[in-house]
Amino acid sequence: MKKLLFLLIPVLFVACKSDEYLYKYNESTARYLQPSMSGFITPTTADLNVSPTRISHSETFANELTEDDFAVSGTRIKGASDDETSKLVNYESPLIQYMKNYTIGQAVKKYQADIIVGPIFEIKTSDNYETITVTISGYPASYTNFRKTTEADINLMDKVSKIGQSDTATRTPKIIYVN
Repeated sequence: MKKLLFLLIPVLFVACKSDEYLYKYNESTARYLQPSMSGFITPTTADLNVSPTRISHSETFANELTEDDFAVSGTRIKGASDDETSKLVNYESPLIQYMKNYTIGQAVKKYQADIIVGPIFEIKTSDNYETITVTISGYPASYTNFRKTTEADINLMDKVSKIGQSDTATRTPKIIYVN
């Protein structure tokens, strides 16, 4: 009887096994370990070859937004402390950030560019609220002519960095439009 009981217990555990969820994760990483700075690094300069043609690229996502994705300065996020809520001046939903970054990544791949210069985003929710389409437009650009930075490059960067600066800093407010 004891032998039968020992054989029966594992069978009961297998028979009582509940449904399990399976998740799939894929990642492609170009550099996993960052190099450490253990010496002198020579600055490198490159030219930016900007296409004269404005491109447009769209990606569509399932709408998984929640009310927390629409926090605006001065509003309260569920579960957030007063200190956390006060940091929402330039709040952007992590989900919206992900959608924008993914769209940039796909556009860069599609147009074989390193960056998109002057990106403009248009984010629209479908009429039935099921999907969100993110469209980026801008000028694809690639880095070329890598070289050691010269004194002339440094002087040029210094002059360019001062263009448009004034004594008082100006901030462009972030506006969220919900209709």
